[in-house]
Amino acid sequence: MASPTPVQDLLEQHPENPIRDTLYSSNSNKPWAKNYPPIKNLHVHTYVNEDGGVGATYHEAFLDMYEDDDLRLQELAYPPNYRAWRLAYEEDGINWFHSEISNVVLAAWARYPAVLQASHEKPLTESRVTESVDIAYSVKRGTDRVHLAIGEFKRCLVSKVGWQAGKLNQSQQGLSQELRGCVSISLGPRLTPSTTHLLIKPDANRISQLCLSLPLPAGLLL
Repeated sequence: MASPTPVQDLLEQHPENPIRDTLYSSNSNKPWAKNYPPIKNLHVHTYVNEDGGVGATYHEAFLDMYEDDDLRLQELAYPPNYRAWRLAYEEDGINWFHSEISNVVLAAWARYPAVLQASHEKPLTESRVTESVDIAYSVKRGTDRVHLAIGEFKRCLVSKVGWQAGKLNQSQQGLSQELRGCVSISLGPRLTPSTTHLLIKPDANRISQLCLSLPLPAGLLL
């Protein structure tokens, strides 16, 4: 039987299970998203080098490490079991994300504090809202729960060139409206940030996938 590994070691690894990607794409045409303005003020934390490689300045979007982060990184966990993936629909990508990314990362959040994962989460408020986000991570604060992060899944929809250049075509503007709406749904309009930080890394390993862990008041990350 394999021995557990510190979470820190697993976070530095790329997912290794084989993937067959059909490259089918999803869309962003939710009617409620049209009520939100497109994102225009972009702070992009990735760039393309002259040789075509992708670089990142993620440290500018996150806080420094603290002692409680060291405790989380030393938690023990196991890598995902071997399996082959075929990614055709949005649900396939969601299953892949939970198995290959989220489950590994959540091992660091079993304590200090414990994080609750929920799908199709609605706002943690008393207001009655029909919209929800695909995935949400929350912690207990007193008798209430508060969101640490939210996620919205899309298949082959994000145009990294447009986002990195700060020039969004019509489909990408529609996506930005939906992303802004997701933040507003989770936080409420009075707390919604005016600026959204977008991090894109096509060959993301598990550390860069942790962009979803940035506290929402500072932005929504991809």
